[in-house]
Amino acid sequence: MATKKGSRGGDNTTETLKDILIVQLGVARVPQQTIREIVGCDIVKVNRIVKHLKPKTNAKERRGASSRTATRWWRSSTRSSRS
Repeated sequence: MATKKGSRGGDNTTETLKDILIVQLGVARVPQQTIREIVGCDIVKVNRIVKHLKPKTNAKERRGASSRTATRWWRSSTRSSRS
């Protein structure tokens, strides 16, 4: 009986490590087909995990969004103070 529990624990550990590897490769923007080949699982599992990752934005896009927000805030605050 002890060996059955040990082997199931190993399978769960292996599956968890595969999931973590899929996440890390997804964050690194490796194509899903390549992730499937590296991990050795089906594409459905890869897609199920990778689709939950947020797309990366570069620093320039992030800066642009925050400066636009700050500009809008500044304009609205100056208009209300003038009245």
